[in-house]
Amino acid sequence: MRARADLLGRLWSCFARTQTWQHAGRYLSALVSEIPKRNGWTIAEHAGDRTTDRTQRLLNRAVWDAVAAMGQVRRFVVAGLDAAARRARRAATMGS
Repeated sequence: MRARADLLGRLWSCFARTQTWQHAGRYLSALVSEIPKRNGWTIAEHAGDRTTDRTQRLLNRAVWDAVAAMGQVRRFVVAGLDAAARRARRAATMGS
């Protein structure tokens, strides 16, 4: 949960409108959720929408900087992998 909030915080500057960024957060939550089937309707329902219109607008027409978002996601993932590698090294040295 904290990692998702961190990622969303990093992505804020990539969106032209706060509402779009907020909906992107709900979309991300649906993607990483435990819903058994991910399609337009189940994602919309998980995001709290009655129809798929908002999600379709997010994916097709929203104004956001995709290149900057990719960079933020890349940095987020690299930071997570670095942290996991440090934990693994610590665990290996403690187990020796």
